[in-house]
Amino acid sequence: MQRENHDEMLGGKRAEIIHGAALRQARNWRFLSQRELADKSAVSTTTIRTFEAKGECSVTRLTVEALAEALRVSTTFLLKPPSGAPPASAIHMRSRRRVQKAYLEHLRSRAGVFSRVVHAVGDHFDFPLEDFPVLHADTRSAIELAAAECRRRWGIHHDAPIAGMVRELESAGAVVGRFDDDDASVDAMSWVDGRPFIFYRRVRGAVCRMRFSLAHECGHIIIHRGKQTGDPETEQQADWFASAFLLPSTAFWREFPRPSPRLDWSALIAMKKRWGVSVQALVRRAFDLGIIGPSNYRWANIRISQLGWRTCEPGEPSLDEVPEMLPRTLTELALDGTWSSVQLVDLFDSDVASLGGVELPSTAVAANVVKLDQFKHP
Repeated sequence: MQRENHDEMLGGKRAEIIHGAALRQARNWRFLSQRELADKSAVSTTTIRTFEAKGECSVTRLTVEALAEALRVSTTFLLKPPSGAPPASAIHMRSRRRVQKAYLEHLRSRAGVFSRVVHAVGDHFDFPLEDFPVLHADTRSAIELAAAECRRRWGIHHDAPIAGMVRELESAGAVVGRFDDDDASVDAMSWVDGRPFIFYRRVRGAVCRMRFSLAHECGHIIIHRGKQTGDPETEQQADWFASAFLLPSTAFWREFPRPSPRLDWSALIAMKKRWGVSVQALVRRAFDLGIIGPSNYRWANIRISQLGWRTCEPGEPSLDEVPEMLPRTLTELALDGTWSSVQLVDLFDSDVASLGGVELPSTAVAANVVKLDQFKHP
């Protein structure tokens, strides 16, 4: 039976105001079409389309509950205006192929929901001040200087490896989240909403690629602030920034093992372990700096493909990098009684653990706090 028939059985009583934009945000976040949501909720496609088009609609509690259950959010989520998702033009991405429109809307909705949680936390906690310099640059030399200036500003030694990319970004005031997706078209995304937000895709066994993706998005925020990206030119510029930020030229010239006549793979893997940057990125940096020529670079890439290192390199760091700032903050707010269990449930109704790699540790269980597994959705 369609849900509208249930409404008629209730005598047309209207008890709630549903926000169409919140419904659309939740639907896009769950990657459902209007028809798929209709099948899951027993609310017709026409009604769902009407809700999303009108903005605010009077509905029965029964309809709201059906939609919320199908979308795995609380009813409160659908009854509040949604947090604004960043416009597509404001999102930077590290993508290996053209992003489909439906997937872009899914990512935008994710960003909006995550922003909602972060802004709620910010009402009770002072995040580090944002300290991302704005250094517009579009030439190789200017980008090298921008990367060096960013290191200087953040107190990173000019020729030392970066121990933790996530920690450096969070210390500079960025909010970092992680997502687990089967869709491999996007490795990372970033946007600015009062402060920088950076999402990265978790790929097991590819920590070095993740670090480069984070540095790539850092580059977008620093050299492309306010500029639309996604074209080959701006993506290459962000790659240049990431290489220069992770591998400063002076130290790289000193440490890169010279070919004699071929590259020493064992030495490259040792350098990878020290700097936390993939062999592929090391070889590319050497080519860009003129340390190796076109023939050695071409041979190296052929050999990397033959060895199967395009997708799985040896020498990956044993420890993953994870977001720390938001989980720690949530724990503190829970333990000191700032938030009740009801407030925590309202935040985590967004399934934020899968949304941004954020989980509330079990140590944050107090008299007024429920355990995380009690309000995670299946």
